[in-house]
Amino acid sequence: MEIGSGVLKYFRRGKEVQQKEEDAGNGTGDLLDGLPAGFFLLNDFCYKKGIIDHILVGTKGLFILKIQSHIGSVMVLGDQIFRNGRSLDSDRDLIRQSRDVCGNLQELLGRKGITLLKPRPLIVFMNAVVGVHGTISGVDVVQRNGLPDFMNRQRNVISPREAEGIFEFLKIGNYGSPL
Repeated sequence: MEIGSGVLKYFRRGKEVQQKEEDAGNGTGDLLDGLPAGFFLLNDFCYKKGIIDHILVGTKGLFILKIQSHIGSVMVLGDQIFRNGRSLDSDRDLIRQSRDVCGNLQELLGRKGITLLKPRPLIVFMNAVVGVHGTISGVDVVQRNGLPDFMNRQRNVISPREAEGIFEFLKIGNYGSPL
């Protein structure tokens, strides 16, 4: 199976979903907290080119989340991320990888006829205080607590039914979803 084989975990916002013990320890189960109903989160999405850690789908679009566990302060200034006042080369790689993964997913979706919805990269700092949020080369950077506000500022690009259909399509990896 090409799409979605090996999807290990998923969550739905707005519907009761039992959280497994293994999900509680990875720190991502609460990513949907504060988001309106209709957001869906896939974790560990496997495809031919690798694994996408987190895909968030909702009426605001399709987002590839890169989770960072940095503790301290984070700022986005110009085209750099500063952690505790220092710019790191690894952050340039993180930005490039985020864009690459979005391109891979867009290509994969395009082969299945989903061409208008463009995945957007989003770096989420779970523990750091992000003093200055921003966008670097098309990659948005936010802190976990700012994720609901970030999503509320985005315009709706698909209907709730389309969001659920794309989530189901990715989850099961075939055309049987209500897309």
